[in-house]
Amino acid sequence: MTGTETGPSTGPIDALAAMDRAHRLVPGAVIALERRRRRGIDVWEAGVLRADGTASRLSLNMADGVLVRKRPMHLSPAQRTPAPGVTAEQAIATVRIAVPDPVTGLGLQYEGSVRRWRIEVAMDHGGHRVIALDAEVEEPG
Repeated sequence: MTGTETGPSTGPIDALAAMDRAHRLVPGAVIALERRRRRGIDVWEAGVLRADGTASRLSLNMADGVLVRKRPMHLSPAQRTPAPGVTAEQAIATVRIAVPDPVTGLGLQYEGSVRRWRIEVAMDHGGHRVIALDAEVEEPG
């Protein structure tokens, strides 16, 4: 990788910036995103599904977006190809219409036979809230 692919951004990165960074490093669909602490560093862990059906999990330093680690990702049934009809970015944009709090994670899972995005947001009082959206059909605006 070149320095521009792994070099720092201008400051702390949010969920959307982490997904953008992941797309630049591994072309494909972001199918998971989670805030974690790895070896004393706060990171975004982004799962990216490639067109060939394989996936990578990227650890990106939250402070500057630098790639800390890249490894293969095991896929759950909900994460396997095809990529969802509603992208992770579209799901976050839909949630932000009603809930402007920071996104702290997202992932795909089945609820019955329906594949849903589960988006976690941080609440003002320190808790978290999880919002589920259909991953195949964009919610009405």
